Amino acid sequence: MRAGCMSCLAATCLNVQVQADLERDGCDCVNVEIGSYTNQVVRPIPEHMADYRAARVADGLSDSICIDACMVAEIEALWAQGIRTTGCCCGHKKAPAYIGVFYDDIPRMKAMGYEVLPNFLRPGDEDSFEPKGVMK
Repeated sequence: MRAGCMSCLAATCLNVQVQADLERDGCDCVNVEIGSYTNQVVRPIPEHMADYRAARVADGLSDSICIDACMVAEIEALWAQGIRTTGCCCGHKKAPAYIGVFYDDIPRMKAMGYEVLPNFLRPGDEDSFEPKGVMK
């Protein structure tokens, strides 16, 4: 995020940082299977998602999550805005990339200019969004 932008919900703030990170890092998915943990990094679940973290731990899961390397900057930028994510995948150049969010955060994602991805398994749900920073 640009200095002084941490509380900004403007799409341009997020776009500038994500684009800069993408130009620097890019997507390295080569022969990465969907569902594998190849080319991922582990990040602790942030404090604003403490309830989610506690539920995972109670279920015997880790208090950290894996994120595709090419999506880390965008996910962390969303977390800095207080967005609670439910999952993400860059698609590994095989499927559409997505970012899942809690229902309460859908209006904020739309306000930041994110486009809803249709979910054919749950028609009408709008909790999946097209990432801005993943190369197509």
